[in-house]
Amino acid sequence: KIEATVVQHDDRLLERKKVRQTTMEAVYDQIQAIIGTDAGNRGMKSLIVPGDLKLAGETLGLLKPSSESEVVVLSGFPCCVHEDPPTETDGPPGTFAIARAAAALGHRVTVVTDVCNEAVFAAALKGLAMRELKERRRIALEVFPPTFSEQDEKRFQNLADRCKLLISCERAGPGKDGKCYTMRGIDMNEKGLIAPLDRLVRESNSKLISIGDGGNELGMGKVIDNIINNPKIADGDRIGCVIAADYLIAASVSNWGGYALAAAAAVAPATEGERNNHK
Repeated sequence: KIEATVVQHDDRLLERKKVRQTTMEAVYDQIQAIIGTDAGNRGMKSLIVPGDLKLAGETLGLLKPSSESEVVVLSGFPCCVHEDPPTETDGPPGTFAIARAAAALGHRVTVVTDVCNEAVFAAALKGLAMRELKERRRIALEVFPPTFSEQDEKRFQNLADRCKLLISCERAGPGKDGKCYTMRGIDMNEKGLIAPLDRLVRESNSKLISIGDGGNELGMGKVIDNIINNPKIADGDRIGCVIAADYLIAASVSNWGGYALAAAAAVAPATEGERNNHK
């Protein structure tokens, strides 16, 4: 009778664990469903990688802070080529939502963009609401020009060495010819707007989480075939980014993807805690 009671108790614990895990999985699925509605009818649903939001959230949310390394967030899509600044509004809000979440988790964060985007990102950082002053001090902004000087190269290599996790949010990504294009096929490199920040993918030796909504963003190489074959993405073979993310978050609006990653990172420690409590 005692053995039967113990078995029933263990069975109930196991069932509760399964329910909690299912509930947490449902949270990630609900977040992805919200951001992946294809609100602009641009065909972005074909860019969604099932399960990658969860994996991205766990990667950031469970990353251990270190005084010798940091989270680097790339952003900046200067597609408004005839404006000053040429910065698209999609990107900065999502980027700083990620930066704020990473800082709250104890990480030092560096947001990196092109010189042409500096004014917009500096304003976003200045106006960023933080719970504590010490968290604000963990976030820095660095900008780079299209052509590096010797000093720029040193700054860049230092950044690559410090990078523990690389995240891109609405960051222009190179196509198969190495150039970054707008959705209308405008070459932003030719306009002198793009710094070679994608080098960090190769030189930082860290995981890459990417967020995008159109197929020409850094990290979208993970679904390049879907981009090329999507009838709603014009000239996808030319403008599609060929660099693949480890974890790709596709959203109707990239800012939404940034908010989703911040939320998923907040959920991840709770999920891990549940696992540890029921081992």
